[in-house]
Amino acid sequence: SETEAQFYYGGLHSAPRLLYRTGKKWIQSCLLEPPDRSKELVPVFNHPITKVWNDDLGWEIIRFTTIDVVRFRAPEPLGNDEYGYPVLSPVTIWVGVFPGSVTATAAHDVAQILLDLLKVYQITDVDIDFRES
Repeated sequence: SETEAQFYYGGLHSAPRLLYRTGKKWIQSCLLEPPDRSKELVPVFNHPITKVWNDDLGWEIIRFTTIDVVRFRAPEPLGNDEYGYPVLSPVTIWVGVFPGSVTATAAHDVAQILLDLLKVYQITDVDIDFRES
């Protein structure tokens, strides 16, 4: 939806616009709260994807501006990861594309291919987000 595209990354300073994502249904109320509940990026260290991403899979996607393996968190505890950080999202492959260069349909198709590639490495617990940046 247009609302999800505009507000999904609420709180990130770069204010990216969501193009497409896999994962659970978006819950609008938790992301449109005051800035004290803003999203933050958290690096990913102890996950199977870190063993294959930089050497293999990261270069097999599409033309992109940035591509990172991240988690999103909120300042208040919503569950803790292995380092005690409150986690909002599962591990996410966060793909930035040039504005207007990729359609939501193309992003969906690439996400499905990427999910299939991850299965080769027995990684099935990762979300994929595309943003215009």
